Amino acid sequence: MARHSLRRSALIRTPRFAGILTLSHGSAHARPTMSRPSIGWGSKPIASLISAVVTTRRRLAANTRRMLERVPEEHFDWKPHEKSMSLSLLATHIAQTPEWGVAILEQDELVINIDEYVPHVAKSQAELMGLFDKNVAVAIESLKRQSNERLFANWQYMRTPISLDIAETVVRDLVQGIEPRRIKIEDILRIISRHFGVSKGDLLSQRRHRSVVWPRQIGMYLAKQLTARSLPEIGRRFGNRDHTTVLHAIRKIENEISGNPRLRDEIDELKKLLSH
Repeated sequence: MARHSLRRSALIRTPRFAGILTLSHGSAHARPTMSRPSIGWGSKPIASLISAVVTTRRRLAANTRRMLERVPEEHFDWKPHEKSMSLSLLATHIAQTPEWGVAILEQDELVINIDEYVPHVAKSQAELMGLFDKNVAVAIESLKRQSNERLFANWQYMRTPISLDIAETVVRDLVQGIEPRRIKIEDILRIISRHFGVSKGDLLSQRRHRSVVWPRQIGMYLAKQLTARSLPEIGRRFGNRDHTTVLHAIRKIENEISGNPRLRDEIDELKKLLSH
């Protein structure tokens, strides 16, 4: 799976807790079916959310395993329609779904390069079951490394209106123990929007009023300073602009900083906001 977006890449953003158990249901399109008594709810304390999720995960994985065991190896090539997945490809896809739980838990975003992605296809029952068992084990170990507080905070984040307390809890947990923090262009757009009182839509638009152009140029400068993105990629993320526009913005801010201590201090403050 490529970490960069290309023309036909699909960007999937998922809440960590909401999607973890989905992937053990034996269907790529199953939805979470958590019941309130099993994990606690709202403001009620949870004795051990991790333990409850792991137990449920194992139970659902056992059901999926029994289903995969019944896939006849002699019919691996069967398709209900010429455009359909083969039975072996579909079964392999199901066997691989537990590893998506790891991505949900440990990554902020998942980028799949559709042009380059080549799905693995199991050639035998033994390979199929081995793949499934390995992915379930990896997913459970990833779950065990999490904290109850983190999973519950992310779950509340998705089920209730966003509050400053919830946002701070999630962000603090995500960056704990990470040095340096990986800054994304999305973070820069958010901070620039908040600092200058300009909407993200305006930053990405074709508007050329100074009240929009100046924050946009600072955002591009910060993107070049704080991320590993190329000029063309920064341009695409700032409203599909040409790389020469990005280069002009960077040089303009660099020239301004050299003779403007107030601007230098302002940009330093923005960098601090992005690093916390």
